[in-house]
Amino acid sequence: MPIPVRSPSHRWGLGALLAVVVSSGCFDPAGIVTVEHGGDTTGGGNDEDAVDDGYSDTSDDTPDDSGPDESESGDDDPETTGGPTDDDDCGDGLLDDGEECDLTNLDGLATCADVGLGLETEPLACTSMCTLDFGACSACGDGVVTSPETCETDVLGGATCRSLGFSGGTLTCTDCGYDTSGCDTCGDGVLGATEACDGAELGAATCESQGFSGGTLGCAADCTFDVGACQGQGCGDGVVDGPEECDGSAGGHTCLALTGLPDGDVGCTAACTLDTSDCSGPSALRVFVTSGAFATNFGGALGADDVCQSVAEDAGLAGTFSAWVSDDSTTPAERFNHSDGAYQLLDGTIIANDWNDLVDGQIAAAIGIDESGQAIDPSSTTVATATTESGDAQPFNGNCANWTSTSASQTLGVGNEENMFTWSSSGAVGCSTLVALYCFEQ
Repeated sequence: MPIPVRSPSHRWGLGALLAVVVSSGCFDPAGIVTVEHGGDTTGGGNDEDAVDDGYSDTSDDTPDDSGPDESESGDDDPETTGGPTDDDDCGDGLLDDGEECDLTNLDGLATCADVGLGLETEPLACTSMCTLDFGACSACGDGVVTSPETCETDVLGGATCRSLGFSGGTLTCTDCGYDTSGCDTCGDGVLGATEACDGAELGAATCESQGFSGGTLGCAADCTFDVGACQGQGCGDGVVDGPEECDGSAGGHTCLALTGLPDGDVGCTAACTLDTSDCSGPSALRVFVTSGAFATNFGGALGADDVCQSVAEDAGLAGTFSAWVSDDSTTPAERFNHSDGAYQLLDGTIIANDWNDLVDGQIAAAIGIDESGQAIDPSSTTVATATTESGDAQPFNGNCANWTSTSASQTLGVGNEENMFTWSSSGAVGCSTLVALYCFEQ
């Protein structure tokens, strides 16, 4: 087999040439080169007829200028000749497409100054991925934190506002130095983004905005809200606060007191309002004392009833009203409707739960509210009754001749509109006195 001869452009060294010779089988271990020619093998010496080896046949070692013609050296393809091939792998020291560097081959670069990222004393290197390594460069913007830098953009080294002594906030990097403008300092009186409050600065927060019913909101030393002076946790805490009517239970409210209906129970809604939907029974009957004063010649007890009805109608009160007065022929106990419902003043005050409660000798509240729902002036009011607290006629104090006389020599029994015990029989006055009347709805 002919020995391949490479042109100088291949830059083969002696080692590469020997490797070809060995691989071709032309190397005798005894150091004798055996050349195959025309199927004949000759050992030792140089046979001119066997091969032209590029040297003259003289005894000196000077190459023959008439050495082999490269045109006869065969195909230069390394695959056919067994020569080395170029390799694109990172790590072969050759700068291939897509590589910034390869091992110590930095494509002519040497220091950080060559790429504008530092000094000439700061060397560049090559990473295992064949990219330039700027780790020794001190210039800001290379993505590597080197002294005197404290940070690079998005590279804070684990630092936070809190690690730098602030109470919170967002730490950033500007010109390769920590930028603490977004950090908060609790106690400086300025409300930071991560602070609920700071000193007297509460923002728009109040006890109410924190779910309480009232009180004074404060700020703790750690810039969190201090709710110690707030009152009530709002609806659902079992405490009636602020606008709540109830909280959890009705709190002692009754159907009778709220609606005048004697039966059922008052509840409390989830919105902390009273629920009277369970209340039932006869409606409460209204009671008032007239604001005006009248002459005593009503024309009997029925005439006094007419006065009460007229006063009620003038006040816009619908229904039938009768006067709490007696004469020789009739009394409230005989003439009134004995209701199972409550008796109630026009301001909502219950004076009795039913008829029996009304006539048991004591009412729950004095009758001091007039037909307009206003309190009367007791010092200028005298109420004619001629009736006991049980609804019967007074036996001794008189009734102005069955409410036909205005003579001072005649007398009539009166009640005390400020008293719950003597509200109907507290003494007697002359019939010349102008009097008010207790009026009861029937």
